[in-house]
Amino acid sequence: MPGYVHGIARLEHIDTGRMVTLRARHLVGRAPDADLRFDAPRISARHAELYYLPDGWFIRDLGSRNGTWVDGAPVAPGGDVTLRVGSRIEFAGPGCAWRLASSAAPYAAAVPLDGGAPVEEEDGVIALPGGEAPVSVVIHDAPEGWQCRRGDDDRVARDGEVVEAGGRLWRLSLPSAVISTLVSLEGPRPDVVLRFVVSRDEEHVELTVLWGDQSFTPRARAHAYTLLTLARHRLADEREGVIPPAEQGWIHKDELCRRLRVEANLLHTHLFRARRQLADAGVPGTDGLFERRLDAGQLRIGVATIEVVTG
Repeated sequence: MPGYVHGIARLEHIDTGRMVTLRARHLVGRAPDADLRFDAPRISARHAELYYLPDGWFIRDLGSRNGTWVDGAPVAPGGDVTLRVGSRIEFAGPGCAWRLASSAAPYAAAVPLDGGAPVEEEDGVIALPGGEAPVSVVIHDAPEGWQCRRGDDDRVARDGEVVEAGGRLWRLSLPSAVISTLVSLEGPRPDVVLRFVVSRDEEHVELTVLWGDQSFTPRARAHAYTLLTLARHRLADEREGVIPPAEQGWIHKDELCRRLRVEANLLHTHLFRARRQLADAGVPGTDGLFERRLDAGQLRIGVATIEVVTG
């Protein structure tokens, strides 16, 4: 199954060796919103744009006053030129010369506006400002696309927007060409089974997913206990027998966070990484692994057949 298209695309200043990480669409010029910004008056406000398509990197001159060159040849105003690794790019003449150091596909990340290393997407999640206690998380979630989640706030995230997290400002680089591994728009198949083996001290949880004649046991991750907690809640409702199946297993997000002793942003990360891990293994219907009632702030595990044993 296809996964996210990862890579680090870079532009290198030929004289100084300065490296710039390229966004999927990278504006060059004097404009305040330029990704590669210059103060020199010979550079136009919106001078040129580098952009990525599935067949590679391109550059377009945006009608600049003093022109753009690739490997010594001028780029026609409004015209596009294909770039290759090593392509020499000059903005307004040879005094501003760069080369394409890497032609990898762009990656999803948040770049701090005050300098420093970007926070890269990991397992489909950009956790800001980094580490295991994120203030905000940016997630590529099918079918909604990129979502920014911060506590109870859940909204669409857009490429190039600036967000605040951890007292810093970050510009989001969210390639539209990213392919989500969560390709199924259906819920889990009826034959999908979640089997948990839990140690007596609750320190170790092993999950096995079974469907048809196949099975998958993912490597242990922190989100396994999150799945177990949701599974136990659904099983408890099922045992009581007074709640109809459609209402079994629902729990408010705040209550789940309290039980797990985590913040909402870390919960979002656990849920997404669990789905991502199973989707990468080919488990069918993973986008329905969790069900949500956004208006009520509730969620539940979307698999009805669950086994929990102590081992």
